[in-house]
Amino acid sequence: MNFKHLVVLFAFATMVSCKSKAVISEATATKSMSAEKVIDNHYDTKKDFRTAYIKADVGYKDDKQSLNVTADIRIKKNEQILLSVRFFGITMAKALITPKEVKYYEKSGNKYFEGDYTTLSK
Repeated sequence: MNFKHLVVLFAFATMVSCKSKAVISEATATKSMSAEKVIDNHYDTKKDFRTAYIKADVGYKDDKQSLNVTADIRIKKNEQILLSVRFFGITMAKALITPKEVKYYEKSGNKYFEGDYTTLSK
């Protein structure tokens, strides 16, 4: 097999093996649904999973500024939630939430917190 055949084979393998990302759902927030209806819909949804990985693009805009960040959320049911927020690929904040405690740090403000839920609610 010569070099030309290897290049063609490599190009074909690359095109076949790469899959595009599937968009499960995409929506925008509306003000027409009441909070009570959102809560009812949440509890009606079946949540049968062990682990979940959520990647979200979050946008914020007001009169003075606009901000777009990426959030990665990893959930291990009934054990922990790991949240990582990135801005231009740089991790700006992380949080680890367990049934007993909450830990987070914010890189831009050099702030961190480690404690239980009673400390947070004060």
